[in-house]
Amino acid sequence: HVNNTKYLEWAFNSYTMDWWEKHTPKDLVINFSAEVRAEQSLSLRTYNLAADTYLHAIIVEEKPACMIQLQWEATS
Repeated sequence: HVNNTKYLEWAFNSYTMDWWEKHTPKDLVINFSAEVRAEQSLSLRTYNLAADTYLHAIIVEEKPACMIQLQWEATS
């Protein structure tokens, strides 16, 4: 199966370099609900929950394998 850190990498990679230059993660909540195998296809769905809070859903076979909630803060 895919290493748990890979889920977070997929979520982080959905942000542009411009975003990373202007924001830093403030809070992180991860809920693992199913394994992802290397040969499986997946999709990443992102939902804006609040001004700087996003929910990333890693979907495999139309079911969530992992939910990641990220809260960001602007950098100076």
